[in-house]
Amino acid sequence: MISGYHQQDNLILADAIEKELGIEVKVNEPMNAHTSFRVGGPADLYIEPTSRAELMACVAFLKQAQVEYRVIGNGTNLLVSDEGFRGAIIRLGPRLANWSREGNRILAEAGIALPVMAKRAANEGLSGLEFTSGIPGTLGGAIHMNAGAWGSTVGELVTKVWILAGEKEKELEKKDLHFSYRQSNLGSNIILAAELALTDASQDQIHELMQDYLKRRQESQPLGLPSAGSVFRNPPGQKAARIIDQLGLKGLSIGGAQVSTVHANFIVNTGYATASDIYRLIEEVKSIVYREAGVELKTEIEMIGFPTLEKSG
Repeated sequence: MISGYHQQDNLILADAIEKELGIEVKVNEPMNAHTSFRVGGPADLYIEPTSRAELMACVAFLKQAQVEYRVIGNGTNLLVSDEGFRGAIIRLGPRLANWSREGNRILAEAGIALPVMAKRAANEGLSGLEFTSGIPGTLGGAIHMNAGAWGSTVGELVTKVWILAGEKEKELEKKDLHFSYRQSNLGSNIILAAELALTDASQDQIHELMQDYLKRRQESQPLGLPSAGSVFRNPPGQKAARIIDQLGLKGLSIGGAQVSTVHANFIVNTGYATASDIYRLIEEVKSIVYREAGVELKTEIEMIGFPTLEKSG
């Protein structure tokens, strides 16, 4: 329960941000409306900047006020605790999604959704992003974790990244960027925009490949229930889904959270799950896999508002 004193602080902060920066702020915003798991308690402050200038001003204000903040995209790779987040959530989404083309390169802001970017590129006859057409996250999040599918990754396409450094934009070139399996060297840096190098191809070929990827995704993933995509990273030389499946864990449930019966590396919200249910099920799967298979699974999804995780960093 948020105390009246704390709530009053939030209202004062929100009012100050709106008056000084002209940015709309929501107070006590339920995060279950902003995550694909459809769970999560309230964030003290919830902000969606409409430009890079607003974003930079907002971050500077929060730092000056010593307010903790976290930046998210579409919330498709995110688990927020039932208690929510004591601080500010800054969402980079459709309001920060400008896109342009120069030759076979595209320049896009961090909030653009991957399927939107893939479709625009396809319509321009640019190939390379077909594998992202069914990934519901944003470009910024995809670069941070080097999202991938069907043997391709976003990092392979990135030639430049612009990040927030202090109160200014900083350009990072390809030589400054290092990508590996589901990670990058960008750490906690806020990504503002990126340049990607694509190749020319016929629109028909591109759209055909996109449809093939979408069909394969529909056939192999539980798209009808809320989830956050793959929960665990694949251990070296192995598939997390195969290990979990072989141990007979499909269908394992805690409360409203269930290991998908369609894809063993997905945990789904069957309709009444809490964030605690999902978190406990993740830990249960990790425990069983380590005990029975000797493999230590590591999570792929980001978690916010869990005290033990916040303390451990």
